[in-house]
Parts: sequence; C-alpha cells; structure tokens
Amino acid sequence: MLFDIAGKVALITGSSRGIGRAIAERYAEAGANVTISSRKADACEALAAEINGRGKGKALAHAASIS
Repeated sequence: MLFDIAGKVALITGSSRGIGRAIAERYAEAGANVTISSRKADACEALAAEINGRGKGKALAHAASIS
C-alpha cells in the first residue's frame, strides 16, 4: 500500500460506479471506512455489501443527490 488511512472516514460521492467506485474500493483496501453515495440506493447497497464482504475497511450505503 502506498498509504495507510486505517480508521479514517471518507465520503465518496458518485461512488457506485466508474472512477468513484474505484476510489471507494482502494480507500477501503487501505483500511478506511467509506460512505458509498450516489442517486440509486440499490447500487450503493450492492457496492457496500461487496466491500464489507472483503473484510478490509467498512462501507456504508447512503443514496443522495448532491446536484
């Protein structure tokens, strides 16, 4: 790992797909607790469950529109 962010909390908007998803996954791998946020609750919940199943970092799903 290039950096250690274990125990830190990160809110990543637009994180259910694309670049946001990749960022959320890498932060969780580095030990951060991440909030998965996008407009679609089901997509957020699916990614949070996937990240939590890996056992590194924690993920919480929160559907929101920041526009």
